[in-house]
Amino acid sequence: MTTLDESPPPHISDPPSQRPQLARTAGTNRWSVVFAVLFRELKAKLLTPGYLWSTIAFTAVAFFTPALLNRGGDNTSVIAIPPESGGLTGLLESGAQGAWSIREVADKHEAEALVTNGDVDAYLTPAADGSWSLVSSEAVSPQLLESLQTLLSTQSLTSTAVEAGATPEQLTEAVSDATVTPIILEQAVVDMPTLLFALGTGLTIVFIVLLWGATMANDVVQEKTTRVVEILLATLRPWQLLAGKIIAITIIGILQVAAVLAATWAGLELFGDGISFEGIPVKLVVVGVISVLIGVPLLASFMAAMAARVDHPDDVSTATQPVYLLLMVPFAAVVFLAFEKPNGAALEILSYAPVTNIFAMPVFVTAGDVAPWQLLVSLAIALLTLAAAIALAGRIYSNSVLRSGTTVSFREALSST
Repeated sequence: MTTLDESPPPHISDPPSQRPQLARTAGTNRWSVVFAVLFRELKAKLLTPGYLWSTIAFTAVAFFTPALLNRGGDNTSVIAIPPESGGLTGLLESGAQGAWSIREVADKHEAEALVTNGDVDAYLTPAADGSWSLVSSEAVSPQLLESLQTLLSTQSLTSTAVEAGATPEQLTEAVSDATVTPIILEQAVVDMPTLLFALGTGLTIVFIVLLWGATMANDVVQEKTTRVVEILLATLRPWQLLAGKIIAITIIGILQVAAVLAATWAGLELFGDGISFEGIPVKLVVVGVISVLIGVPLLASFMAAMAARVDHPDDVSTATQPVYLLLMVPFAAVVFLAFEKPNGAALEILSYAPVTNIFAMPVFVTAGDVAPWQLLVSLAIALLTLAAAIALAGRIYSNSVLRSGTTVSFREALSST
């Protein structure tokens, strides 16, 4: 008796245009699934050798950079003064202002030996024509030569005036009349450390998105090409997978940036003059932190969405190029305006415009007194932009990540089917 084979037919892959039916999770478990994806991503990346070694490398560079910048110690030039030039010792010491230091020597031969051995930079000696000669083994800095020239010229004019009958009181009064007093027009003066802190928040967003957003994009394509994503999406929704990845990347990036900032602070304290946060307003710190927490997920979501459209790792850079433009163009514009026109209307407009406000608002806070309503308007626009970006990126990701064999067009990625 012949029996029919009731085994299921061999698997026939779905056409690229069709998506398998996804199992839906219960409403109460939706965010628990997101946290499960988050823990999976953190476990897969946070303690990996790549993450640990890159963090160690970044922190080492940040820690030792102040030491390299201060290499060589004091840059003050040392000038030897032999006895024949001893009358200038007091004058040179009073006009040094940190540009040089004076070392008295026994005679001209000792001064020349010190210059030859490199113990001093130069020695000053009278010339045959009544002027002065600055003898050195190599060319001295033009600033040092100009400062000595100005000081000695002033001393020569003073001596000539005294010999002509001018009293020291008259000379003092004449010098005081020639004093130049700087007057600054009333305008908002931007403190440079505060401005650099504001720009640093934007640089933090750029760093995290360029490094870890690109890593996430490559992971998305790898999961797609190996069909791992089909297994994952059999039990969860695409937006849950995408949300878990974005939150994980944000946490990983912020932790690494925090380590780099701590290493920079330690390096400045140990090898430099230290750094003080006393002049940085609390309002700027709050605005900067909010900008990072909004900017990284906003741009990282687009990185994942654009990567989901392609089917090969070699196409990731091309697919994510629009995101790089969306990241770098606003940041570059804000940096330019921060130094050229920090109080201009252009920076104020960018502080409210979508995407650009996450870079511009911290700088705008440093340029003047920003009203609370302005901060709230910019925050509302940023939050609405974040919500729209995640919704758009989620649609692109959902409609693209299960389609293999070709690059998904924007029209197909945005379609509701």
